[in-house]
Amino acid sequence: MSVNWKPEWTALSDRLVGEGIFDNAEQAADAAFALLADYAAERASLKAMVDRAIADDQWVTPEDLDRDIESHFAKREAQGGCL
Repeated sequence: MSVNWKPEWTALSDRLVGEGIFDNAEQAADAAFALLADYAAERASLKAMVDRAIADDQWVTPEDLDRDIESHFAKREAQGGCL
């Protein structure tokens, strides 16, 4: 499989390498895909929790939902603001 990078992705990668955040573009891409994998895992976990609650007819309280959402965004903020 071949992927064509958008020019802005290349520019961002080049800037991050130039700033010394990554040693090369491959490391920058690895970090980006690791964040995407974390996001997908978090999303799958939340979906599984909702699916279990529906199957068990157990609904999440508004307070629990607020707590989980705040926790989710706090975690993302700690990782650099990626949702």
